[in-house]
Order: sequence, then structure tokens, then C-alpha cells
Amino acid sequence: MTELAPGPNPDADRKNFDRLPPIESPNGKIGVDPQRGHVTSWEVKNPDTGTFVPVLYVGSELKRTGIPNLFPNYDESGGELPDAEGQGELDTHGFGRDKHSNWIVIEQSDPRKVVMQLTPENISAEARAKYPYDFETTLEVAVAEDGSMTHTMTVKNKGDKPMPIAPGTHANWASRHDQKRSIKTDIEGFDAETIDWDNDPPDTEYDFYGKAVIAMPDKTITIEEINEDGSPKEPDERVVEKIVAWSQPVGNPEKPDVDFVAFEQVSLGKGALKERPIILKKDEVWKMKVKYSATFNSSTQLAA
Repeated sequence: MTELAPGPNPDADRKNFDRLPPIESPNGKIGVDPQRGHVTSWEVKNPDTGTFVPVLYVGSELKRTGIPNLFPNYDESGGELPDAEGQGELDTHGFGRDKHSNWIVIEQSDPRKVVMQLTPENISAEARAKYPYDFETTLEVAVAEDGSMTHTMTVKNKGDKPMPIAPGTHANWASRHDQKRSIKTDIEGFDAETIDWDNDPPDTEYDFYGKAVIAMPDKTITIEEINEDGSPKEPDERVVEKIVAWSQPVGNPEKPDVDFVAFEQVSLGKGALKERPIILKKDEVWKMKVKYSATFNSSTQLAA
């Protein structure tokens, strides 16, 4: 068992979350904390100014920063898994992003890409007891020439027991709190103007149809599930079922981060790990590949 190093100090300088030199292209830079399999920053060059602009939120603690992975589950597990034998249930969002995990960099020969991997040997005894499966989970993060980012999670069942999963990612997008009501999206059912962002921000699932465009006053984010060759996934091939909007209320000193909105990409909705998980048989592989793109100002428009 690999000894797990402590996570970043929540009171530390927020810029210290990057633990590797950035992976970069002429138009994009991505910071990574390889120990947690975590994208900590993403900057895209604004063609009008020639400067790199942060797109992801950098918070007061790591889990409010960038794009944490949600493995093996997005939501609370809904109870102990059948094979856990009295060891308790998994926490909401699983263990892949927290102190129970110690991802290993397995490839970094390309300056535009990093590949990290998590196996049972590199998680805590507590996490192994609650999730007693022989998995191999790989995260590949890459930046393209145009500055866009691809985030690929691949999960393989290397054991004999059928293995339940319901993973996702928790992308935290920088957004001034006083501008959240101005957010426009093509996500069916999402209406930023009707949300009480101060007191009752969303924690809401919406159907994901392969692509979402999110326009904020300063930038537009495009999120798309893609194939290995970069083409859009066909409807019957998609593995991302939901996109979850989430943020925090103002005025809570224990949760000071408010200048962000999370739009999370998740394979299945709430309660899925217990009620209707993805079941991987021995040697079966599951993959989720998401492309993130950013433009600035009026480069992309959504109808009001």
C-alpha cells in the first residue's frame, strides 16, 4: 500500500494547487494536481488581447477548484454496496478526489498531455473496504492547439466480481456572484434569472444531450462528449446522462467560495450507484471523454 501524502492546506496560497508544470499549447495552459487526479487550472488565450485568461475557478480549497474527478460515484452511494460486508457506504462524490486516493502519473512525455492512474493499491484501507473491487481508473488530460481541453476517464474491471460505477466530473467555472443571473445556456430547464443565488443556489440535475453551451458575461463555455477522433458522440453511444448545476449561498463563513458555478458532467443521476449502476464485468472497460472549449466576450452568442 502506498503511503498517502496529505492534501493541500486549505489556508495555503490558492496558486499552489498545481503540483506539476502546466501542460500547454500556444493557446492553452492546464494545471494539474496528479496526486488527486485533479485539473486545478485552465487558462485560454484571448485572441483580442493576446493574454491568457483563467476559465476555471480557483477556490479556498482544492475540491472547490478546477475539475475534481468523481470516482467511483457522483452522488451519495445510497447505502452500503453488497460486497462491502458491513464496512459502510461511500461518501458523496466517491474517494477519487480526496485524501483516500493517491493517483500516479503514468505518462507525461508529451508536453500537451498528462495521464494519471488509480488502482486499489493506491487508495486507503477504508476506501478499499467500502469499495472492494479490482479497478484500474485512468485520467488523461490534454490541451489542443486552439486551447481547448479534453478530459478522459477510463475505468476497467480487472477483477472477477461485477463492479458498480456511476462516475463523473465536477467542473467549477469562474463566475462573479453578482453576474450569475446573466448566465444563458441551452440546457433545457435551466433559467438563471429565476434562481435565488444568494440563499438557495441550484443543486439540480438536467438532461445532457451530448453538448451544452454556457454563456457568461465574460466568456462562453462549450461542453461536449466526444469520440476518440474528436467527433461528437452519437446519442446511443453517449455515457454522460446528466449535467448538474450547483453553487453555494453567500454569508456562510465555513463555505466562503461563491464566485463560481459548477456544471458537472455525470454518467448517471442521483442514487444511481445503488439503484441502477453501470456494471462492469471482468475486463470490461467504460470510457467518458469530454471536450471543453472557451471563447471570450461576444465571440459566441446565445439567444436571450
